[in-house]
Amino acid sequence: MAPLIIQEDPRIPPQQTPSQPEKHLVQILAGLLILAILYTLYFAKLLLLPIAIALLLSALLRPIVNQLRRLRLPEGISAAIVVCLLIVIVGFSAYRLSFPAAEWFERGPRLIWKAEFKFSAVKKAIQEARESTRRIEEAARLEEEEKVREVVVKGPSITQRFLSQTQTVLVSAFITIVLLYFLLARGRVTFERWIGSFTDPGHGEKWKGIFLHIELEITRYLATITLINAGLGLATGISMALLGMPNPVLWGVVAGLLNFIPYVGGLITTVILAMVSLITFDTAGHILPPPLVFMLFTAMEGNFITPMIAGKRLGLNPLLLVVGLLFWGWIWGVPGMLLVVPIQASLKIMARNIPFMFSLREVIR
Repeated sequence: MAPLIIQEDPRIPPQQTPSQPEKHLVQILAGLLILAILYTLYFAKLLLLPIAIALLLSALLRPIVNQLRRLRLPEGISAAIVVCLLIVIVGFSAYRLSFPAAEWFERGPRLIWKAEFKFSAVKKAIQEARESTRRIEEAARLEEEEKVREVVVKGPSITQRFLSQTQTVLVSAFITIVLLYFLLARGRVTFERWIGSFTDPGHGEKWKGIFLHIELEITRYLATITLINAGLGLATGISMALLGMPNPVLWGVVAGLLNFIPYVGGLITTVILAMVSLITFDTAGHILPPPLVFMLFTAMEGNFITPMIAGKRLGLNPLLLVVGLLFWGWIWGVPGMLLVVPIQASLKIMARNIPFMFSLREVIR
């Protein structure tokens, strides 16, 4: 029996597998792309940070604009009302809190002197230990080392740094407000036009449902976390007032804002309250309660309140939270650390709903 000979159809191109040099080239290009993204995030902070804040604020404030639209108000006017209310609330709060904050900055040298006085016994013991160590080193030294002249390069003063940071904050705030207004006023229309550009109506409706579901989940999550942190700040402010701490409203706002930073925010607030309590009071019975009460509040919030209200459905991976904290803190500083939880929660919600991100669901869970 003659062997069966199978001839390849010349019309079908043969399958080609990438060679080893091509694989290395793809890996190199992927690495360069990642580096380009990192450099863009770092050096374009002044532009990208306001965009990220505006997107999150638009998701949080979109329900208010929708409610005003149901009252027959045009979307542009509704967006203007919401943005103006936000400016008034934030501006009034910053104005009221600026006085106690400035007072604490002015009292800084006196407070440092007071803290040094309270720790004078410890400081004296440390100085005596250092002096003893120096004498032992001098006795053991055979030859006197040549003194090296130390050159001190003076950087910009504190006032110059403050003015520079204030200018940057004002520019970023202006960009954020403008972007937020246009996202609230024209975002829905732009989205509907994009959906209408699909050639397949069914495909467009599918993506419309996906993005509306993502927007709804992100809005609910951000509103829930904001309310929880506001409740923590309110409880902190009331408890600090009852314990006799100065400027309790300031510490309540600080606690609510820093609680957006996972793990580190509560620790920073505890240290701040402990230092203020140490400077303000003289006895251990008055010094210890403020930081201990706040630690109790954060333990209740992290272990009971947030899991009960937000549920475990949006629970974030602790390892990725720590990595994200380091990454966004390095890229965007303190604002980036404040945005870690909203950004990762948004990515998790999108990974659950967008088809090409399904592979990330198990990683970020």
